[in-house]
Amino acid sequence: MCLCDAGPHPHVLLVGEQVDIPYIRSVLDRLPENAYGQVYLEVDTDEHVAALDAPARVGVRWLTRARVGDEARLLPRGARVERAVRAWLSEWLCDAPDEGPIVVWVGGADNLRLAELHLELHARIHEHHHAQAHRRHP
Repeated sequence: MCLCDAGPHPHVLLVGEQVDIPYIRSVLDRLPENAYGQVYLEVDTDEHVAALDAPARVGVRWLTRARVGDEARLLPRGARVERAVRAWLSEWLCDAPDEGPIVVWVGGADNLRLAELHLELHARIHEHHHAQAHRRHP
């Protein structure tokens, strides 16, 4: 991921699964302190939650697939993170000014649910920026 075009205050959305933790950690390590945004990581159980250092304005949210009280049964891969990202996107698109580009990275390369979410994210963010630009320059 290239953060070189993210502007002076990078706005990031990073989404992944257990296998993506090392890559997301490396991205967080390279972010400037003035970056802001959200990280959503879906893991099987609380045992897979790890400490991640992030800039103060970048939230890290761990989502476990284990059902409360029944860790033997896991929710489908991508279900929790998809729901969280959709909620974030709905909130962000409603009240976010056009703050420049947002850097989006979605892992889970072999997860069809996350691949479809990635495509939807890019389309909706593009529409949002296009609408913002049209309002500024009708």
